[in-house]
Amino acid sequence: IDMSSVATFTPIGNGDTNSWGDEFSGQYDGLGFKIRNLTISSDLAYMGLFQDVSGTVKNLVLDTASITSAGSTYSYVSLGGIAGYLYGGTISNCGVSGNLSINSVSSSSNLAGICGQCFWTAKVANCYCTATLTNANTSGSIGGIAGYTGYAALSVDHCYFAGAISGGIFAKGAIIGNDYLGTFTNNVYLDTTASCALGST
Repeated sequence: IDMSSVATFTPIGNGDTNSWGDEFSGQYDGLGFKIRNLTISSDLAYMGLFQDVSGTVKNLVLDTASITSAGSTYSYVSLGGIAGYLYGGTISNCGVSGNLSINSVSSSSNLAGICGQCFWTAKVANCYCTATLTNANTSGSIGGIAGYTGYAALSVDHCYFAGAISGGIFAKGAIIGNDYLGTFTNNVYLDTTASCALGST
């Protein structure tokens, strides 16, 4: 699917970042297809193809995507290529290339190639990112796969990052930006992308 003709795509979600229970809880199977030239420019707190996910997204590639937080009206931003927030859901067999950026300076922010923030029993598996990631927030985190992980039961496995990371952010890593809790196995990254896999633990 070529999205070049769509000036800016509205992330899948209801736009209400403060109402849990409205996240995507179904199953989205991309069947191995690519979405090319997707452009998103928004001030939502959670940003990505999906705002927040508690279900399953799998078998999908975002090719040459451009996703930008242009200035959040909230005190925080969580941006990922596939999902801004992954709460107990699963993202598997997905890939992202292009440019992802947080240009606004909020009190905190999480940026990553696949999901900006992961929590509860979230699982990311067999995913990759070759995108350029830029976070203007000096108190935020940035990760090649996940920006922030926040629960012992979550996992990030068999993923790789071969993109680029830039920005004077607080915590940055080629796989996880800010590793609070979780299990991470069999992930790889190019050593030219970042100095470590986990930015902060």
